[in-house]
Amino acid sequence: MLTGNYRNGYEEYGQLLRQLGEINHQSCILITSRETPQKIAVLAGNLLPVRVFNLKGLDSQAGEEILKLKQVKGSSLEYKKLVRDYSGNPLLLKLVATSIQDLFNNSIAEFISENHLIFNGIKAILDQQFNHLSDLEQKIMYWLTIEGQSVSVKQLIENVFPPVSEALLLETLESLQRRSLIEKENLGFTQTHLIRAYITEKIIEDFYQDLTWEYDKKTPRYCPLFLILQNYPIFQATATDSVREYQNSSLVQPLIQKLVARYNSPEDVAEQLNIILIKLREIQGPCGYAFGTLINLLCFLNIDLVGADFSELPLWEADLSSLNLEQINLKNCDLTKSIFREKLETNRETRFLRETRFLRC
Repeated sequence: MLTGNYRNGYEEYGQLLRQLGEINHQSCILITSRETPQKIAVLAGNLLPVRVFNLKGLDSQAGEEILKLKQVKGSSLEYKKLVRDYSGNPLLLKLVATSIQDLFNNSIAEFISENHLIFNGIKAILDQQFNHLSDLEQKIMYWLTIEGQSVSVKQLIENVFPPVSEALLLETLESLQRRSLIEKENLGFTQTHLIRAYITEKIIEDFYQDLTWEYDKKTPRYCPLFLILQNYPIFQATATDSVREYQNSSLVQPLIQKLVARYNSPEDVAEQLNIILIKLREIQGPCGYAFGTLINLLCFLNIDLVGADFSELPLWEADLSSLNLEQINLKNCDLTKSIFREKLETNRETRFLRETRFLRC
């Protein structure tokens, strides 16, 4: 459900707010909310009786005062970093200060060294907000985190799978803005550091759950949809170098660490990925980013792909630049969102690529 709508049984509150904004009266009504009700947004304006004020976070000095009142210790830079990481939110600063007291001997430095922003009460607050989002709102939040920088509407339209209309996308972005979960910049939309850290953990866990699916011999025909693999790339081969570096360090490597811990070795992880690749072939229809993601993970695991058969597959966002394409079956693949060596080393490889069909699913 997009922001501004009311749960069943609470619709009359919308009528009350509309009347408060439209009818002349001598009262002054102050409403605080994490998101702007639709009736308020329609009636609001700088020159109108109804006004909306977006409350920003505390500045460094005010945030530092809260931390000092909680008796946590740190340098001036450490205080500023903590205030910045939690966007100057007084409640979150009090929650993190309490944890620093309980777990890190009142030391901000010890807490920062753990590099873990999301925990306990903070996670519960963010879970409540995230779980209230519509499916498309959640998807946009995932995409903004995967990109790791400002993302334009055009980029989102090109990348979101399954595709959505521009009108629906704009409506969703507006809803997320009213929920104070994304921010508008000149180049597009982005997230605060805290929100990105929270969504990063969710992305890694969701990919992990998809990739640790186990084949059940009792129900051999069962094949999950692997929706996370289909809908998102954990690594974008066509992105800028800075985005690729961010995705590798923040998403790919933590995911690989979890997978190796589960399956004991890179080779065992590769065996699991190959099983999923085989099962994905059973899914009827386009599989989005799934096959490209699996190939990228195999490459990051340094698995030898000589003799691999990826024929007929959509290899979106696959990085093939380190592979010998002569020794891999890419017949009739969709390579429109993939990259390979800028300078092909042999005439045979050049001919091979000319003979490979470039399709768009």
